[in-house]
Amino acid sequence: NKKVFRPDDPRNLSALLSAKLTELKEEEQHLKTILPELTKHLGGREPRVKFYAGEEGFVAVLADVLRSGVKELLFIWPVGEMTDLIGEKQMQDFTYSRLQRGIRVRSVWPHSVIIPKLRLQDERARVAPKSLAWSMGACIYGDKVAFISSRAERFAFVVTSHDFAELERTHFELLWQ
Repeated sequence: NKKVFRPDDPRNLSALLSAKLTELKEEEQHLKTILPELTKHLGGREPRVKFYAGEEGFVAVLADVLRSGVKELLFIWPVGEMTDLIGEKQMQDFTYSRLQRGIRVRSVWPHSVIIPKLRLQDERARVAPKSLAWSMGACIYGDKVAFISSRAERFAFVVTSHDFAELERTHFELLWQ
């Protein structure tokens, strides 16, 4: 009743890896077919709020913006403060990915804005009247509004609500004018 084990020919590892890759590609295709149905049932039209902390939260918010599929982002944005807070490298990566997806940006900056070294490409920006100032950033995209706090508080949150996004879009357009 003895069992003898011997290693298989190491050249077979390549065939095993190929089989696993094929299996993963099939799983990926299956996921692509069921994903729209799964995301359709993510809560319907019920408003949601998601909070994030620190730099990882800021990066998660930017990733959500890119995944949204919108073609225009509306920023109410103290651009220098946000670039410092999020990081120049992260903003460059975000800009590159945004441009790859064909997403345009319109921004309203506070009057006291310090023009950053890094400017977003394909961005139209206007400066708000002198009487208006803010240190927190907001991004309106699709049915979502993301808020990113100042350096002092270091948090972000995203509100998913069609009605709320429309209200904030109206506020943006008033500032834009």
